[in-house]
Amino acid sequence: MKYYLQILLCFIAYMSTAQSDTLGIQFANAESELTPSHKMMIKESIDVLLDSFHGDIRISGWTDSNGTIEMNTLLSEQRAFNVYDYITRNFDEKKWHSIAYSGNGEMQGNLSAEEKRQVLITFSKRKDKPIEKASVLDDLEIGETMILKNLVFEPGQHTLKKESIPHLFELFEILNINKSIKIQIEGHVWAFFVGDSIKEIEHAKLLSERRAKNIYDFLIRKGILTERLSYVGFGIEKPLPLTTRDPGLNRRVEIRIIEK
Repeated sequence: MKYYLQILLCFIAYMSTAQSDTLGIQFANAESELTPSHKMMIKESIDVLLDSFHGDIRISGWTDSNGTIEMNTLLSEQRAFNVYDYITRNFDEKKWHSIAYSGNGEMQGNLSAEEKRQVLITFSKRKDKPIEKASVLDDLEIGETMILKNLVFEPGQHTLKKESIPHLFELFEILNINKSIKIQIEGHVWAFFVGDSIKEIEHAKLLSERRAKNIYDFLIRKGILTERLSYVGFGIEKPLPLTTRDPGLNRRVEIRIIEK
């Protein structure tokens, strides 16, 4: 099968502080796997576009209208995920500020079927802005905790929802600027769906620990020193008040200040 590659050079304003370059990768009908040519184009783009700045990467998968809507939605997401997986596995995370992917199903418009079977990778260049306040952690005393409300986990998993990834980078930036702060990352689960058996309670505690370790591992990979970080999982031991019924908030991670 023949594959087509094209670069769409789009220079557009990004929140008045950035420019965006978009790489379009086209796929054969019903295919989602990356070819060597795909990988080469992605590598060249990242090496050039992310060499001298810290930016955002947004990956959008699309399909033509052949097949059912349900199948095309899954195919578009698989295409986007394969690009996301290749980038996150093969490039240093320090090259970008945040990365996220989405499957958008069937592309509309007066394009050919070949042109609709693609993934668009948008590289948005950021310009650093001065931080007015040194850290949102400044108001906390040693021993106090803060819930990271924007870090939301998939139900029953230790992986973050896609929309939480940019906020994870924000936590890194806070710690990177405030190098004297030491924290403990504390994971929790929602007790509502946890049974009373010892096995279920132990599983909940392990899940909460994995959630905390997920954040810990990310910060370590980004360069935060291990001596500044620790993590623990509390399972269902420390539930929020009964009035807090939002399952997302109960599947939470908190930051405890150990040293400032």
